[in-house]
Amino acid sequence: MEYERIYFVSRGSEEKSLALLKKSYCQKKLGNYESAIVSLTRAENGKISDSLKFLISKEHALLCYLNDDCSNAELMLGQLDQLVKDTLKQYDYLYLKIIVKNELMQWDESTALLKKYVKHNHVILDEQTQEALFKHPKLLNAKTARVISYIIPGSGQIYSGHVFRGLTSIGFQGGSLLYTILAVQNKFYLTGIFTGFGLMQMFYFGGARYAAFLAEKENAKKSDAYNKKIRDFVLSVESASK
Repeated sequence: MEYERIYFVSRGSEEKSLALLKKSYCQKKLGNYESAIVSLTRAENGKISDSLKFLISKEHALLCYLNDDCSNAELMLGQLDQLVKDTLKQYDYLYLKIIVKNELMQWDESTALLKKYVKHNHVILDEQTQEALFKHPKLLNAKTARVISYIIPGSGQIYSGHVFRGLTSIGFQGGSLLYTILAVQNKFYLTGIFTGFGLMQMFYFGGARYAAFLAEKENAKKSDAYNKKIRDFVLSVESASK
């Protein structure tokens, strides 16, 4: 409320925008990231100094990241790059750019920036740490998982690392097919077609879709683990440098 009062009574754009920036700091500390972003959007960027504009844009990018909006965080960081002419000044928010690009799975760009970051901060990495940080996880192809499941039922789940589920899928589809054959042989045609064959189709197409889902789930786990590794490393270096 105090910063809103300052904003209301101030006449200059600099004072108003500074009050909004400080208000956003308070809202960020309370975890109200969306409200903090709204506060910053009220700043009069066209009428303030470049130094304050830099602080607001940097904070805006950080808030977008904290609010799980990495696309807008990347956009704000791009605006920062255009605003900052001093290359050294760009290192002030390089850590955030690495984390954001990593979350967006732009791993080649993130790794290139990370190497610059490590060099700039004079961090010495052993071979094992370098491999952990610079080697991207190998992701599965969800489309491949689905397609091979159509060819060989259950193979997509096995490809995704879920052998038991793959064998279970084979068992369900094989059991449904066997039921269909036995029903037809015993002249229970309608039961065989509508029950047995219907179940087999459900397991067949459902199994393929599930294989793709499992592949995407495994990719998410690998990505999250890698992103956490990068995030923890960068934030530890950032904390040590302050």
